[in-house]
Amino acid sequence: MGGGRMIRTNWDRALEALALCQKMEELTGVDDLRSQASDILCHLMHFCRLVRDEDGDVIDFAHLLETAQTNFTAEVDEDPDQHPTAESVNP
Repeated sequence: MGGGRMIRTNWDRALEALALCQKMEELTGVDDLRSQASDILCHLMHFCRLVRDEDGDVIDFAHLLETAQTNFTAEVDEDPDQHPTAESVNP
């Protein structure tokens, strides 16, 4: 096929995060989105503290958050966040 990249929107990213939240519900039984999102961050903090990267180093969670904020800002700046229908967003 053509060598072009698939264009992903912020809604695509939000729906991917929703899928992660749904997986957290499956894993933990927690059924509200705020708690699921919080649990994902908490689990990532444990992951960064306990699992080493490819070079054997601890993963700096605070640095990951800074990088995520930079990426988030760039993605928001480049995508107008066209809102899909409510049915496609609600779990």
